[in-house]
Amino acid sequence: MDPRGKSPRRKRVLLTVTLLVLLLAAVFLGCMSLAFATLYVKWVRIRSYFQFPFLAFLNILPAVILTFVLYCLLSRAWLAYLLSSVIVLGGTFANFFKVVLRDDCVVFEDLFNIGAAAGIVGEYRISLSLPFYIAILLCLLVTALLFFLCRGRLPKWRWRLSGAVVLILLFLGAFQLWYRDDGLYKSFSNDEWFNQWQPTEYYASRGFLYPFFHSFDDAFPPPPDGYTKAAAQEIRDAYPDQDLNVQVNFVAVMLESFTELDLDYVEDPYEPWKQLKEESLTGALISDTMGGGTVNAERSFLTGFTYPQPGYRHTTESFPWYFRDLGYTLEGCHPGHD
Repeated sequence: MDPRGKSPRRKRVLLTVTLLVLLLAAVFLGCMSLAFATLYVKWVRIRSYFQFPFLAFLNILPAVILTFVLYCLLSRAWLAYLLSSVIVLGGTFANFFKVVLRDDCVVFEDLFNIGAAAGIVGEYRISLSLPFYIAILLCLLVTALLFFLCRGRLPKWRWRLSGAVVLILLFLGAFQLWYRDDGLYKSFSNDEWFNQWQPTEYYASRGFLYPFFHSFDDAFPPPPDGYTKAAAQEIRDAYPDQDLNVQVNFVAVMLESFTELDLDYVEDPYEPWKQLKEESLTGALISDTMGGGTVNAERSFLTGFTYPQPGYRHTTESFPWYFRDLGYTLEGCHPGHD
């Protein structure tokens, strides 16, 4: 299958075979990404993507484009596929474990925080289950197939570079036309096997690669109408930080979407809280979230920010930092999962 020393006709045949097999391999890679985008790797969820052919296409297209761009630059089908597998499945696996560990999907803005993410991952012990090993093994088998049987080479360097540029331009056109289109994104009502009221599930119902690129605009939020940095700083300077005359203990207990019911109890479950209120300075907080979205109430309470909430993926001032600067020791916890 080595094209060296072969006739021009034989080289064209080998190149055609290589391109066709590489295309199938890239499509297969996109399908594997979709399998893990389901978060549970269940067949009914995987099949749901293909009930919307264009949705499946938008998830597979980035894997195909990336594979062929690398092939144009490297002229080695096996190497192009191997590198594409590392990038595509690496991102898909990262999304899977980020949801498991933090109930938060990988979005485009996370590319700017890879260093912080690496530090967080170091605090966890991650183990791969059988589907992950199967996916890795399949990628290695396809890489070996391409190495031994698909060794067609592209012609001169200028044609390879031109091909890579054309493919990138095609994807940029698709990105502008389809991936940034909010109306198109919301039109895929893939909610039969996904919980549309849970953000991670809503994201997963559209795959991984497609919603990842769709989140591009969220990484660069526009400033509010009429915003200027100078005016904002002027307003900020009108409220200088002040020291507390007396330091006391602050205790905040957030019960998220908890509601106190006016019922008659054999044993009042609120009695300990009532006793605590009697010996404290207390106040009531009205939460505007119920069920899903309680993270918004938590973040508003900690920062004072109202909707829309910022991304919180960079240094952000907050009330806990204010108390820390006053010399307080802060502790926090979020109980859950037993």
